[in-house]
Amino acid sequence: MEIFDLSIKTKATKGVNEGVNEGVKKVHFKAESEGVNEELNAIYSVIEKSPGLKAPAIASTLGVSLSTAERYIKKLKDAKYIKFVGVPKTGGYFIKQK
Repeated sequence: MEIFDLSIKTKATKGVNEGVNEGVKKVHFKAESEGVNEELNAIYSVIEKSPGLKAPAIASTLGVSLSTAERYIKKLKDAKYIKFVGVPKTGGYFIKQK
């Protein structure tokens, strides 16, 4: 089993976008590349904005293949950032409350 060194950081910008991006949660996997971190954060953000989506809807929203979305969803589930609630036919992914 792969063990991740995880931390969540907050990103705040200044200038024109001041206040818009304050408090945006970012999942940071130290064991992953920058590109993978961006994909993980994109999936986390989609689930945060639209709780209850299934993997095909997440993949479609991000414009990635289903297998890619499922791979990143698995990483987020293994790290306990998200969870699947319900039965496979009607359930969906939600942000795990800490």
